[in-house]
Parts: sequence; C-alpha cells; structure tokens
Amino acid sequence: MVVGVVRGAFVLLVASVLAGCAAGYRPPPGAALGADYAELTFELALTDMVGFGSATTQRFAIGTSPDETQGQGIRMFTWAHKDPKVILVPSGQPLHVFATMTGLWGAPGVTHSGSDSCRNVSLFTPRANTRYRVSQVGEPTEGCRLRVIDAATGTEPDDVSRIRFAPAA
Repeated sequence: MVVGVVRGAFVLLVASVLAGCAAGYRPPPGAALGADYAELTFELALTDMVGFGSATTQRFAIGTSPDETQGQGIRMFTWAHKDPKVILVPSGQPLHVFATMTGLWGAPGVTHSGSDSCRNVSLFTPRANTRYRVSQVGEPTEGCRLRVIDAATGTEPDDVSRIRFAPAA
C-alpha cells in the first residue's frame, strides 16, 4: 500500500512539474476572429489523466516549421490543468500542429517505473473566420491520433496532412 502511494505521489509530482514547461503563444495585439484570423481550441480528449501510480499528460504546440523545437507551446494538459485553450492564428498560412501524449508510471528506485509517449504532427492552412477544435486521442502505449476538426462542419479540413502519425488502437 505504501509503495502505491509513493508511486502515485511521484507520478503526480512529475506531471505537475511538466505542466510548467509549455511556453505561451500570444497572437498580435488587436487580433480578432475574422478576415485575417482563425480560432483554434485545444481540448482534452482523455477521460482518465491519473490513476493509481500512473499519470498521462498532453502537450500541444504550433509552428510554421516542421521542426517542433521551433514551435511555440500552446497548452499542457495534466490532472490539474484540463481547461481548453483558445488561440487566434493567422489565416491563409500553413500551420504545423504538434501533439505529444506521455504516460508515466511507478516510482524510480521504489517500484518498476517508466514512460510511454506518442507524438503527432499535422499540417493544415487555417481559413479566415473559421473555428477549429484540436485534440489528441488514443493511448501513449497503443498509439494516438491528432484531430483537427472544423467546428462548424464537424469534419476534418480537406488539406490536413499527417506528417507524424501514430494510429489510435
């Protein structure tokens, strides 16, 4: 019982520390949904973020380059941070969306521990005055999928291309 509590506390601590790692993206002053901007809402698509001795996190970023290190952090979802994040992005410009889901378990040195992760990158061109919902579904141990959905139609835009894709189980 004590080992399980220690393991759970360790996993929650790591997930909480990781929550602070996402840098913030800010649109230019005066940006508004309309002729020059689209809206992206990053949503949590998982129901169980934390369990006995385990935790799952999701991190989202965007960028104009396929190199994630050049991207800007948008949102880190953890057991304590589950609210959606809404941002405005310039329309008519290709945009890379990066998503990483990480599952952590155990307590190093106390029990068997480790992590699994899956990463997705998609490219699309946001249309002016359009709202999109972005989420990552699946499991880090079995594969995951990044979803970009036009909020008005409920469908994926025609120009979404998956650069890195781990299929959901």
